[in-house]
Amino acid sequence: MAQEQHPGSKATRTVSIITGWLGSFPAIIGSVVVVMLWAAYLPFVKDGFLNTNYQLLINTTTTVVTFIMVFIIQSTQNRDGRALQTKLDAILAAIEGDHEELMGLEDLPEKAIKKVQVEVREGSVSVESREGDPQGAAAGPRVG
Repeated sequence: MAQEQHPGSKATRTVSIITGWLGSFPAIIGSVVVVMLWAAYLPFVKDGFLNTNYQLLINTTTTVVTFIMVFIIQSTQNRDGRALQTKLDAILAAIEGDHEELMGLEDLPEKAIKKVQVEVREGSVSVESREGDPQGAAAGPRVG
């Protein structure tokens, strides 16, 4: 069976594989099984649920896994967001008409994005001259 080729660094491919597996149904079932096994073993532990070491085992494990997953998920979302923005910019560039005011919009401050959003919804987006701006028109509309 031919292995699928992923572009990017080895670290990016590894994170992508890990994220794909951890988001799968078998991984969810596996996590539920681990917790159920931990709970099922409870009667065999001295002092049962009152045993702080036994509670510490599951608490520490879930805390460490959660901490790592936050960064893995954020990395994946950042990469997906950049890819999506690049694709949308390419679509805007391919569509007839002047859409440069929307390209690079994600780099503007939140207030400016909201203003452009209102203008787009009202159908009144206008492009102002960006001369003298080091980023040029690709940085988005000039607001205020």
